[in-house]
Amino acid sequence: MFKEYLIKEYDDDYYQRLEIAYEESFKRKFLSKEEYSNRFKYEKKYSSFLLINKNNKNVIGHVGFKLNNLNKEIDGKIAFRFSTFIAPEYRGTGIYKFFMDKVKKKLVKYFGVKFIFAWPNFNNLLSCLKDPTYLNQAPIITWQHKLRYCNYKYEIENGYFFENFCDNKTKFTTNENNTNLTCDSYQDIRLILFDRQNKKYKLIHKGNSFSIIGESYLDEIIYLSIVFLQDISINKIISILNSIYKSGNVIVQIWCNPKDRFLQRSIIKSNFLPTGPIFNNGIYELTEKRFPFNNYFPNMYNHDAF
Repeated sequence: MFKEYLIKEYDDDYYQRLEIAYEESFKRKFLSKEEYSNRFKYEKKYSSFLLINKNNKNVIGHVGFKLNNLNKEIDGKIAFRFSTFIAPEYRGTGIYKFFMDKVKKKLVKYFGVKFIFAWPNFNNLLSCLKDPTYLNQAPIITWQHKLRYCNYKYEIENGYFFENFCDNKTKFTTNENNTNLTCDSYQDIRLILFDRQNKKYKLIHKGNSFSIIGESYLDEIIYLSIVFLQDISINKIISILNSIYKSGNVIVQIWCNPKDRFLQRSIIKSNFLPTGPIFNNGIYELTEKRFPFNNYFPNMYNHDAF
């Protein structure tokens, strides 16, 4: 079955055909060639795969993975699944399962991946739940604070720098966090986060205390996502952002591990409300290693929206 289709590791020669197939499937612009390489190239090898019709050489499916180091207590590699699609005319044929089953084996063979972490939207979640190898996790809430909206008393913060993250040359040391799903050094984060057309990254820092903020625009609203923070309070972050962004339509977003009582108290006291998007998420186990279900929490930067 499906013998007329080829599964191939991505290479740059396929970029144009992939771009056409993606834009026909999603009706939105694809990543540039440079952005694609930044997202899906792990060391010198691409961690993304194509499904190709052997007869006409057209790309009819794609799945890409961003690889991270797992928390040291789990150890190994985890692959975050992005930009997944099957051309509309092939959906419902069972070809996606055929594609993913082959790709799972390649991830283990080429990269030593233990788990795939997926972010299905509502429609895709229905398909995922049919797959017995998919382990659904609790949805993630996005907490939001609208600057200057709730008569919040912002402090005046001195001594902090606010700069473009990708241009900054400061070298920070990241603290180990036993509750984070991934274990990323500052050098790892520098490789993961790159400016693109619809997303820029900012850096708030003082000494070795810092926060990375994703900046995007949608429907005349500025969204500022706190994708990483270390030794800096939520109150300080929103006070600094309030002093910089003068527009009346700015929303600050953050995720919070439900087990992190201190952070949850901090964001509630800082007038964050659970009014943002809710993200489904789940795990595929690729080896005999069992995933510690709901024990570890991802960072915002583990999702391509942020």
